[in-house]
This record gives sequence, C-alpha cells and structure tokens, in this order.
Amino acid sequence: MLHRSLIACALAFAAFSSPAFAQTFDGPYLGVEVGYERLSDDLDGGVYGLFAGWDVPVSANWVIGIEGRLAAPDTSFRLTRETGAGTAVSSVDVNSQYGIGARIGYLVGKNTLLYGHAGYERFDVDSTIVTTPTPPCVQCNPTLADFSFDEDMVTLGAGIEHAVTDRVRTRIVYTYGDGDAFERNRVSLGVAYQF
Repeated sequence: MLHRSLIACALAFAAFSSPAFAQTFDGPYLGVEVGYERLSDDLDGGVYGLFAGWDVPVSANWVIGIEGRLAAPDTSFRLTRETGAGTAVSSVDVNSQYGIGARIGYLVGKNTLLYGHAGYERFDVDSTIVTTPTPPCVQCNPTLADFSFDEDMVTLGAGIEHAVTDRVRTRIVYTYGDGDAFERNRVSLGVAYQF
C-alpha cells in the first residue's frame, strides 16, 4: 500500500514538474515574419516571409532544432546620374530569399527560449544599368547592362521566443549574414504555431 502511494506521488510530482518545453518547444511549427534588413549604406528595406522548423528537447532546459525560411524582401536601390552617353539609371533589387539552419536554445522560466542559430541562405540580386542617350542622338534606344547574380550567405544569429499559449509563440530575431558581395544585418518579428 505504501509502495503504491509512493509511486503515485512520484508520478504526480513528475507530471506537475515537467518543463513547459515538453509541450511548447517540442515538434513541428510554422510561422510568419516581418522585418528590416540592411545590406549596404544604400541597400536596405523590409522583408516578409514564412519559416518552418522542428524542435527537439534534449534535457530539462536545452532544445535543438532545424528551421527553414522563405522570404520576399522589399530591398532595393536606385541611382540616376548624367553621363557622357546619356542618363544612366542603376537599379539593385534583392529577391526570393530561402535558407536552412540549425538552432540551439536554453529555456528561461517556463515559456521563454533564448537561442542561437547558424545556417545558409541564398537570394537573387537583380542589378542593371539602363542608359538613355541624350538627344540629338543617332541611336536613341536605351541600352541595358545586366549584372544580376545569386548571393550565397552564411548566417549567424540569436533570438528570443516566448510561448503565449501552448500552441502560439512570438519571437524577435537578429541575423547577420556574410556573402561574397554583401554583409547583411536583419531584425525580424515572427509568430509561429506549434503543431
């Protein structure tokens, strides 16, 4: 009888003392984000997108996971200048970001996760110069010089994620990226649903 009571008490204690991450930071999630990024002094703008991942608790306070993201930035730059050949308009537009990364987090309190992450991202950069000759001219059609390329970037960052309910989490994340053409700084806010 005493043996059964001790077992029942131990099970009840284990159930009530289980950390919140066992329900909140465990398994798949899907979210949306908005943010701001800066790639150079003249190239910055907003970004919005989707992210999805899977968290795995590895101890009472530590969580590891994998996460992917797909984003559509509104990051662009325009410069118009007069040259000897005419009016030149330089344009740079950053498009369709996507990437994957790993994260490791530490549970602070019952519902807050502090985490760091490292990953890889790729995005398209449309870079053109359109020159319109100044009349009078023999050939007055604009000319296009295309310097577009794809940028690969290693990313590092840190974030804080808070469970508002058992299923809904909010986050703020800072990410630094280092590529061949750009160094990027991004801050984003997100909301995720835990499945």
